[in-house]
Amino acid sequence: MALPYVLSGCWLAVALSAVACTGKVTAVSTRPLQCVDLDGDGFGEGAECLGSDCNDRSARLHDVCATCPTPCAEMLPIPAGPFLSGSASEERDRHGEQGTMTLTVSAFELDATEVTVSQYAACVAAGGCAQPHEGDPKVNDKCHRNRPEEAELPVNCITWDMADSYCRFVGKRLPTDAEWEKAARGGDGRTYPWGEASPSCELANYAPVASRFGAAVAQYCVGGPTPVGSYPEGTSPYGIVDMSGNVWEWTADWFDSAHTTRPDSVDPRGPPEGSQRIVRGGAWDFGPDSLRAYNQGHFPPTEWHNFIGVRCAR
Repeated sequence: MALPYVLSGCWLAVALSAVACTGKVTAVSTRPLQCVDLDGDGFGEGAECLGSDCNDRSARLHDVCATCPTPCAEMLPIPAGPFLSGSASEERDRHGEQGTMTLTVSAFELDATEVTVSQYAACVAAGGCAQPHEGDPKVNDKCHRNRPEEAELPVNCITWDMADSYCRFVGKRLPTDAEWEKAARGGDGRTYPWGEASPSCELANYAPVASRFGAAVAQYCVGGPTPVGSYPEGTSPYGIVDMSGNVWEWTADWFDSAHTTRPDSVDPRGPPEGSQRIVRGGAWDFGPDSLRAYNQGHFPPTEWHNFIGVRCAR
């Protein structure tokens, strides 16, 4: 019989039909589990190790389960159907945005929040993810280092491959560009996740006075990333938070500078290859126009920055 092993104070019986942590027992399958119980409640995330976290989006630390990664309550459903994509603005060519078109996506689920430092750290601890980059530790570079006070900040300073690896590790995937836009603007073609009201520091974390790509910043709302869910008034029509501001989010698609997506496309994807991946949502040190739900950013997938993070889909 295989011996139990220890992870984060929780013993896991590999060949038995129960998991016992802090005195709690729940039925599981007989296949091996690799649960990381970060908050010590006796449960990890997933269909075979369900616990209070799976019904508590406000839990301070979320658990991650390597081999039983069915998403819990922190994922919210996005219904199938058409949505208005792109911008009708006369400035769209200058901003790299395509004209409006109706696209259709299948039903999917999306993380209600950006992936946090503590969630990503669990993947690192379980051997599924590389450590985030740290930049220069001698300066306040705002790369998060899994310090206790940073647990609920969005993970940042990760490349596209690192973001993709995290989502795969927890049984999810990166959202497509079209999926992300549908989740942010809903079915009514709104400009921002919250509607048509102009951006403010009560709605999002960004730089009210800044150029489009973050240069010449003269004013910040905060001056760095904030804990996920800090702007409930900026929530999208499906209940997703921080889809504008805080950190840009990697998506699955390559950037298509020619905007070749057809208006009759269903579940559209970007080109099969490219040099830059699409990011969405704007960030704490980018200007207000980056917050528009149809705005695309794009960076080489090997780059990492303190203003880029991730959220996962399924």
